[in-house]
Amino acid sequence: MDCVIDVGGFDGRYVERLRNEIGFKGSVVSFEPAPESFGRMTRLLQNDPCWRGLQLALGSYNGTAVLHRFKSPDFNSVLSTSAFGRDRFRRDLDLVGEDTVEVRRLGDVFEDVTGGGTKKRVFLKIDTQGLDMQVIEGALPVIDQVVGIQTEIPVRQIYEEMPTFTGVVDRLAQLGFETVGFFPVGRDSSLLRVTEFDCVLIRPDRLTTAPPT
Repeated sequence: MDCVIDVGGFDGRYVERLRNEIGFKGSVVSFEPAPESFGRMTRLLQNDPCWRGLQLALGSYNGTAVLHRFKSPDFNSVLSTSAFGRDRFRRDLDLVGEDTVEVRRLGDVFEDVTGGGTKKRVFLKIDTQGLDMQVIEGALPVIDQVVGIQTEIPVRQIYEEMPTFTGVVDRLAQLGFETVGFFPVGRDSSLLRVTEFDCVLIRPDRLTTAPPT
């Protein structure tokens, strides 16, 4: 594995787990558009010469978007919250502000953030609160260099205009990715229903060693 691209880096906790729990020592590039979260992440990566952070959102186009900031910053998203999301998470989804953020396609910044070359083997982690598939669509020009993906797949839509569970699985299968596992992220406690899964997938045709975790 040459590089992990961490889309929706938040405050850096995913990379901390990569380093401290999994032991990954390679290159990591984190994208986080929210100013406050990016600031916290920046303080961490200053002590890690193989970790780079960019204050950008990734998506399916180049331009700008309005990022909604909520009381619980874990939920910050370009998308508006759904009725289910507001009922399920209540005060956590109180809107506290908005920021205009820059959006880029991964295919357009890939060479810069990975150091170029046509044989890069990248693991793509995506946690964008509803926009994961837009990130993947923006990565299509370089998708052959992605050997594995970790993405959140909704079962219940917390935000408006989120893709469906089956739509995401079918699209990733079309791109050649096969499922390693589904891992529940949260549940509707009243009925024990899963709201989202973290899904890990690999591209067998690009994987010549053990899959990333």
